[in-house]
Amino acid sequence: MHSSLHQSKDKSMRFIKAVAANLVGTGIALAALFLFTMIIFGGIIARSTQKVQSVRSESILVVDIPAVIPEVVSGDPFAQAFGQESSFGLFDLTRAIERAAGDNRIKGLWIKSGALATPWASLQAVRRSISIFKASGKPVVASSPSFSMNEAGYFISSLADSVFADPHTMMEFNGIAMTVSFYADLFDRLDIHVDAVRAGTFKSALEPYTRTDLSDENREQLQRITDGIANTFVNAVAEDRGLTVSDIDGLMESHALMTASDALNAGLIDGIRYDDDIRSSLLETTGQELGETLRTTSIKSYVRDTPTNSNRGDSDVAVIYVVGTMMPGKSTDIPNPFLGGQTVGSDTFIRSIRKARLNKRTKAIVIRIDSPGGVVPAADAMLEEIRVAAREIPIIVSMGGVAASGGYWIATGAETIVAESLTITGSIGVFSLLIDTSEFMSNKIGITFDGVKSHPYADMMSGMRRLSAAETAMLQRTTDQVYESFLDLVAESRNLSIEDVDAVAQGRVWTGEDALAAGLIDEFGGLDDAIDIAAVAAGLPADEFRIRFYAAPKGFFARFTDPMVRAAAGWIISAAGYNPNTELAASLANLNEMMGYHGTVVARMPFDLQTH
Repeated sequence: MHSSLHQSKDKSMRFIKAVAANLVGTGIALAALFLFTMIIFGGIIARSTQKVQSVRSESILVVDIPAVIPEVVSGDPFAQAFGQESSFGLFDLTRAIERAAGDNRIKGLWIKSGALATPWASLQAVRRSISIFKASGKPVVASSPSFSMNEAGYFISSLADSVFADPHTMMEFNGIAMTVSFYADLFDRLDIHVDAVRAGTFKSALEPYTRTDLSDENREQLQRITDGIANTFVNAVAEDRGLTVSDIDGLMESHALMTASDALNAGLIDGIRYDDDIRSSLLETTGQELGETLRTTSIKSYVRDTPTNSNRGDSDVAVIYVVGTMMPGKSTDIPNPFLGGQTVGSDTFIRSIRKARLNKRTKAIVIRIDSPGGVVPAADAMLEEIRVAAREIPIIVSMGGVAASGGYWIATGAETIVAESLTITGSIGVFSLLIDTSEFMSNKIGITFDGVKSHPYADMMSGMRRLSAAETAMLQRTTDQVYESFLDLVAESRNLSIEDVDAVAQGRVWTGEDALAAGLIDEFGGLDDAIDIAAVAAGLPADEFRIRFYAAPKGFFARFTDPMVRAAAGWIISAAGYNPNTELAASLANLNEMMGYHGTVVARMPFDLQTH
């Protein structure tokens, strides 16, 4: 009996092992099949992206402006194949348009610009490149591809020789507005408490979590920025269209929404035409007969046909991007804030700048900043590596749409700071916050906490109770000390007194125009201007150096899987109806980011500034 049971158990064990082995084997086979399939798929995508139509002679360069022009793109085929990434970044776009001015194959430029949500500083860079193209004498036409156009889109289009609109295009022409989301009522309803301190009267990044409306100081600074954008827009459009500033202001006050006919009567467009009509009108420019198909070259094709690194020489000007919120560790770039979002990790940046510095070809470094700031220790670690490099070679900072707070912290390591007049910068101030969720846990979901401690303040960072008055004073003291360090950095970098810096600091956000007047930047310009300044500082002859873009090195597996994760996450999010450009999405992202700042000193500009 015993022997029979033993044999039965052996058979059962062998059966279980066989099943387990089969399951493991099947899993490995499926994983291998998936890997093989994705490699093949990636190869097909890569081959397809290489077969983009080349530049056609005697053609019109057609530039479809995406709603959001990214500062930089990864270039991975997976993200682009799934529609989660543009095929070009801002510098690719502006450099391509400028090169087309001197390209005999390109006979004209057709800008398609609709309802845009791109930072105004980036739009200034695009306008500058279009101006360079216009100076060549080649025609520039503009139209809206989406049957709608807002001020940002028209800011690009108005520079064209001729602006056309479809008969049913709607034009938003109602001015510039900024809105801020507030969550204090939400937190009250959820029994969540925020203990927060700040250094800087204008440091308003905390307000969404402690107030239900704008403070007087925040309203003042946001109104100043809004007026600055509006004035730039109005003056540019008035000059482009041969109208007066009063004409444009009057239209904004009386014609907030216009039909194509309204825009034509107001002198904002030159004609009402369908896409085919515009194509027909351009045939003469390309030397074609009526009825032929217009020869065109897409901006996607042109960017790939005319790479940025076309210059030759034995020297490099390195360009390193700082895009996103500054955090410790590695950078992330997934199109969902709950899966990491876009952050610049201090470790990733340090590896990149160190690699550039140690390359014997590198004669200067340009740091391109498009960041609202972030965690102070991360920003300071990045600054220290910038200082190390600055002892050996020139460091120039180029500011994009926003380079504020922690973004300005690292800019202090440069010998020259270049920004657009509408760059959002400054915000020299810091804050700290602690989030108490104990009542939410107990009252809303039934989880309570208890414990013991060795010293009176051992649990002050736990997030499970409110701070006492003594603990709040401690938090304020450490925050003030970091602010004083920030003032010292700026004073030394900009050759100003502490008092002068404090007067323009206090956490206040400035446009580039005001920052120049305050001595916080050196001159206006884009990334191309910063690169030229860096070359001159390094003693490099014009056009005899290579521009090299640095990114952190990745291993084979990360190189293969990261694009798939990014593309798949983006596709799933899009399929679920998530749109990162909505105010709701921005609010959710800000709440998620705020939770990550618990117990840290933060140098970040206001979280949620939506410009309309």
